[in-house]
Amino acid sequence: MDQPIIKPMDAEMPEYYRYYVGLIPENNLVEGLRATSKRWEALLTSISMEQFHFRYAEGKWSLAEVLMHLMDTERIFAYRAFRFSRNDGTVLPGFDENHFIAHAHGEMEQATPERWLKKHRNLRAVTLDLFEGMSEAGLGFLGNANGLTVTPRALGFMIVGHDIHHLNVIQDRYLS
Repeated sequence: MDQPIIKPMDAEMPEYYRYYVGLIPENNLVEGLRATSKRWEALLTSISMEQFHFRYAEGKWSLAEVLMHLMDTERIFAYRAFRFSRNDGTVLPGFDENHFIAHAHGEMEQATPERWLKKHRNLRAVTLDLFEGMSEAGLGFLGNANGLTVTPRALGFMIVGHDIHHLNVIQDRYLS
């Protein structure tokens, strides 16, 4: 895509997405994805294993689990965006993030900041490639996921805003 992918209009997304999209300073999806990648890099190259597995309260996810949740969500939202960009009218299901984390045993057993950084770099490269290859028309097709109407453009910005939200929570509750 030659033109920047700019923020979605309200009609392109469910109301609750607006909070997340509103957190994004960039009005260019690719720049936003790259900016949050830098935050991931800074975080994962500066923390200890103790911090990585820290839980700020009983029953809360560890920092490693929060980051796994971000990667899970990015995969799901990118998949939805791919389907909808191809004008696929199939209604896609929602997902239970707590169930996903509870059943990520193999990945969590291998969890280190270095491994998560590698996983995130690989995932983000694929996500960038996906959105950079979408046409303007494809970015604007409406799809339905979890009973909500959304465009691929909005899903891309949701990935960025969701990252920002949780990276802010990490800074406030896990690292302060």
